Amino acid sequence: MSLEYKSIPFAVKAAERAADDTGWEIAGLASTWWGEPDAYGDVVQPGAFAASIAERPTKFLYEHHTPIGKQLEIRETDEGLYGRWSVVDTTVGTDAYKLAKAGVLDSLSIGYIPLEWEIRGDGARVLQKCELYEVSAVAIPANTNAVITAVKRASPEPSEPGEPHLNLSRELRRRRLARHGIANLSITSDAHHI
Repeated sequence: MSLEYKSIPFAVKAAERAADDTGWEIAGLASTWWGEPDAYGDVVQPGAFAASIAERPTKFLYEHHTPIGKQLEIRETDEGLYGRWSVVDTTVGTDAYKLAKAGVLDSLSIGYIPLEWEIRGDGARVLQKCELYEVSAVAIPANTNAVITAVKRASPEPSEPGEPHLNLSRELRRRRLARHGIANLSITSDAHHI
């Protein structure tokens, strides 16, 4: 079996200082449950990643190629597979963080090997168990509901020179996520939201 990929949009927010001391973090839904089939005709059922994420952390990549950070948290929620990743201050990591902060990168994608699945009556492949290897920040997702929900910086310092300062209200963020069919996602007010 070969490695397959799934992509979904994401959001970026501010957080506690990351272990790599940049304080940069990206969080979001790397995969969602059920819903309409993605661009590859797949849907994922809850529990599909449970065994895999219990075994080891995922890698965090840019566009499925270059490592840009490490996993801080990953868990299955009612909406899907939620994760938080620190972003390392490398050339590619910095570029990915700034693109996510500006809303250019707004999706996540997963690299996985399907282990168990069934084909639904409508022809969709229902992924029941997958070996998850990596999560990537991407520009074009297969699953339009896999969204970055937050891009964070540890300190609420003013923007760096030449860095755009975007401050979206809680309501605008809620509406954006609702457009992607994501409701009841907790959006913290104490974070420095971009």
